[in-house]
Amino acid sequence: MTRLSTIAFRLISFAMLLIGFAMMMHRDAFAASLQANAIVEGAQIRLADVATGDLGDPQAGQVVIARAPAPGDRAVLSVQSILNIAFRHGATLDNPAGLSRIYVQRAGIPVPREVIESRLLDSLRDQGYDGKYDISVQGRALSFSVPVGASPDVRVDGFQFDPRTGRFQAHISPVVNVEGRAPEMVYGQAEAIVEVPVLAQRMTRTDVIGENDVVWTSMPASRVTDGLVTDIADLVGMSPRRTLPSDQPIRLRDLQEPILVAKNAMVNMLVQTPGMTLSTMGRALEDGSMGGLIRVINIDTHQTVTARVSGPNQVEANIARTFVTADLAR
Repeated sequence: MTRLSTIAFRLISFAMLLIGFAMMMHRDAFAASLQANAIVEGAQIRLADVATGDLGDPQAGQVVIARAPAPGDRAVLSVQSILNIAFRHGATLDNPAGLSRIYVQRAGIPVPREVIESRLLDSLRDQGYDGKYDISVQGRALSFSVPVGASPDVRVDGFQFDPRTGRFQAHISPVVNVEGRAPEMVYGQAEAIVEVPVLAQRMTRTDVIGENDVVWTSMPASRVTDGLVTDIADLVGMSPRRTLPSDQPIRLRDLQEPILVAKNAMVNMLVQTPGMTLSTMGRALEDGSMGGLIRVINIDTHQTVTARVSGPNQVEANIARTFVTADLAR
């Protein structure tokens, strides 16, 4: 090979090297890479959603590669399928991380639990079940989401309720139509709630309950058993048999008439017999309420008698066919 031919060969080789390098630089300038995770807002997943960088062809980024999942849900896409779609549309797409799948999350607005329960309660009332109910929803309905920009609300269809068990089922769906999303079945419990009177503060057996001492609290109707106080009239004017805490349901057996005779109180006993009235001092041996029987000891004779409380500071006793009235010393 002549010297001229050698020089020409070297020049051609160098030129081809420059062209190859330029082509590689051009490719890298427009190459896009796959990303392992992506977030979309719309109903479709496009090529541009799963790639970072320039795809080369502006139109390639708008190519739909899959339908988006429901708002708040996630879809898993095969990388090979994405690469095949990109190749068919002339897009330059690399996979430098060697990914085999891509996770795509659809953004959504969670519907608050209170909204879901409120709509279910409306459906319950539409079927004629008035009053107060506590709605408890089970399952994934508590994470129900709607598309970005939509009102965080749901529509209830097919509501069914069993009053014997309190169980219900229904279909819920977004108020706005979401492409590809079917109504979702939810289950739960609807429990009737009643208001019962309770004490506003701790009270002892020496206290008399007034209207200002009573407040109302909610509790499941299933917990209201026989003997539980449900009427404020059963509380006002009564005293606790023992110290009662505040904000707790009260049973009738926990109440008694107010104490009119205090234990160890000194009394002036007025003994009445046919044709004779006798007054003497006594001491109550126990507390007594209106109409209750208590023991009273005569201070002079040390005799213990059983007396009936007939009013504030007053008792009546019958001793050997003798009718006795005792006035408690003030």
